[in-house]
Amino acid sequence: MEECEALCHRLVIMVKGRFQCLGSLQHLKNKFGYDYSLTVLLRRKRNGDLFGSVLLNQFINDRFPGSVLTSSCNGQLSYTVPKTGVTWAMMFSALQEVKNDSEYHVEDYSICQTTLEKIFIDFAHDI
Repeated sequence: MEECEALCHRLVIMVKGRFQCLGSLQHLKNKFGYDYSLTVLLRRKRNGDLFGSVLLNQFINDRFPGSVLTSSCNGQLSYTVPKTGVTWAMMFSALQEVKNDSEYHVEDYSICQTTLEKIFIDFAHDI
């Protein structure tokens, strides 16, 4: 999939030999990507332990209804955030607010669109 994203300007997705869609990478991500991927890295205490994430989970769920914590490993929390009613500006604004508030202990965060691979997998599951 990385090669497609790097080399292709337009893509066609076919499932079982049937044409499903045609468009640029960004068009396909906008039209068929139903969520954002959010990754948050928590700060560590002086002794190396991690700060808790309960308050952050509550904030994410309140600010972005329908969000799901998909993984939590070594202070890195990954969420799937539905696109419905959420814009890039809203997400960056909320997360910068959290990062600046010492109560949440957020060291860094990243927000990504749905990957091309996820779009292909979603098409394959629909058959």
